[in-house]
Amino acid sequence: MPPDKRNRRVLFVATQLDMPEAHMVAGLARRGIEAVAIVGPGRRHAAVLEAAGIPVHVWAWSRALWSPKRRELKSLLKGINPDIVHAFDNAALHETWRTLESKTASTIIYRGAPFVSWRSRRLYRQCGVSRIACLSGTVRTAMEQYGYPAEKLVTIYKGHDPAWYHPATAKRLLELGLPPGARLVGTAARWRDWKMGPTLVDAFQRLPDDPGIHLLFIGEICDPALKRVLKDPTRCRRVHFVGEQPDATSLLGACEIMVMPSNEQEGLCKAVLEAMAQGVPAIVSNVGGPSEIVRNGIEGLTVPPGDAHALAAAMQRLLYDAPLRSACGERALARVNSTFALATTIEHYQALYQDLVP
Repeated sequence: MPPDKRNRRVLFVATQLDMPEAHMVAGLARRGIEAVAIVGPGRRHAAVLEAAGIPVHVWAWSRALWSPKRRELKSLLKGINPDIVHAFDNAALHETWRTLESKTASTIIYRGAPFVSWRSRRLYRQCGVSRIACLSGTVRTAMEQYGYPAEKLVTIYKGHDPAWYHPATAKRLLELGLPPGARLVGTAARWRDWKMGPTLVDAFQRLPDDPGIHLLFIGEICDPALKRVLKDPTRCRRVHFVGEQPDATSLLGACEIMVMPSNEQEGLCKAVLEAMAQGVPAIVSNVGGPSEIVRNGIEGLTVPPGDAHALAAAMQRLLYDAPLRSACGERALARVNSTFALATTIEHYQALYQDLVP
């Protein structure tokens, strides 16, 4: 798609961008969108934006009712005067919209979760949100059930580029206490109850007693049930909980398979895509966002949520069927390069901006 003949000034606001979001914004700027960004104090991935020539401003976002620096933000927004405000989170949308003097800009809010609090619903109503950019069909269906009209909803997957990712080295795995040559089943998330962590541990213990196979658990544990499982060593044989890791994506790339047993509350699951972008096949539940990524028997396997027996059988099948595992891994990478490609996401957002500001 050629660059737009008329540049639209789009203000991107976020408390913190992740890498796919930053590259998406940079790609839009290279397509002719006049982009300006306001990010949080951490300036996460701001260098990606600046490399694309995007002006980046820093603001300590807050949903508090009053801020002594509000005039500073008001002056900044007046100077930008955007045609479109593209918000990646509610806090940034809240503070930007209530500070804008002119309310003529169209607004886009990104939704990655299929449940919306009453505060969020009130915010979207007050801001007169023009479009809700849903991360998956699962999220869009949930928004429809909340009563949002179809014309305000658009489904745009978060695009990835396999060139961003590189599997962790054997040395790095040893640093985490994993034995040399271990065959790894990997998983990564912020572990809440709908991620079904205890089900995964239960399923792993049902596998054949193979000392070479280990489960690598990455991420913060917020689920009390999973915390209780951690206290029972008999339920965690060859299970390695390594907490949050800055190179979690690389660690997933060093695994033979990736597993995410979450239920229908999962919006999409970025970790599954990050693993697939490195040629790692995935096992996911056949509900929610992950089931939109992984097709059973093609990029990996799908199982009913909460079914430890079925999950164990799927893990055993991929672990001990090397040709199937290899074929699924190749198709997983191909799927990221097509349906979930960064260029596809950029084209969809460019079309959305054209629709909002012809």
